[in-house]
Amino acid sequence: MITFLDDHSSYYNIAFLCKKFEAAKVIKLIFQMWLNTTFYPIKRLHTDNRREYVMLELQFFLREQEIIYKTSTSYVYQQNGYTK
Repeated sequence: MITFLDDHSSYYNIAFLCKKFEAAKVIKLIFQMWLNTTFYPIKRLHTDNRREYVMLELQFFLREQEIIYKTSTSYVYQQNGYTK
């Protein structure tokens, strides 16, 4: 499962995957749908630092679309302590 959230509008979408290799295709489809719906291009993609969904196909797509790719830190602080 991948969750997409637009920080500006709070618009969200959830995509279910059978295999991780489907992630690039789903991300491309969601980004195209958002562009067709909002008429605003995606400017940044933020993910956790695991990078399990970032493969070459997606990296090429992000560069082609001029989308900045950022990851969070390895450890994210939560109220109950540190988590990986």
